[in-house]
Amino acid sequence: MLKSSTIEEELARCLEVVERGKDVVVVESFNNAIAPFSRALRLVDIVLLVAPGAVAIYDDVGKIARLVEGAVRRYGDRGFDASNVVAMLKPRRVEHIEPRASIGEASASLDRIADEILAAKGRSD
Repeated sequence: MLKSSTIEEELARCLEVVERGKDVVVVESFNNAIAPFSRALRLVDIVLLVAPGAVAIYDDVGKIARLVEGAVRRYGDRGFDASNVVAMLKPRRVEHIEPRASIGEASASLDRIADEILAAKGRSD
């Protein structure tokens, strides 16, 4: 059911509603999928692949979408796996996240990631 074009349209509309009046919206995927639904790759400005201790930053989202489309044609549902993108496209940058003693502690690496997100948003406006 999640693969149907009707669901994709509904999810895209939900994203539009959530975005209204917001500067930034973060959409999280699941189960190692590159995006929560296919069309999301045509609607976002930046893709962050998060792993323990590091974040890979991809800003060529159009290229990611094309790579995923090709991988899905070749591998079926497994083509939507984030590992396919990692294997085929180098991130623009990888930000290593240093451990913190508490959630309130400042983090230069998280600040840099936030700056990347805001810069991507600025490029799409």
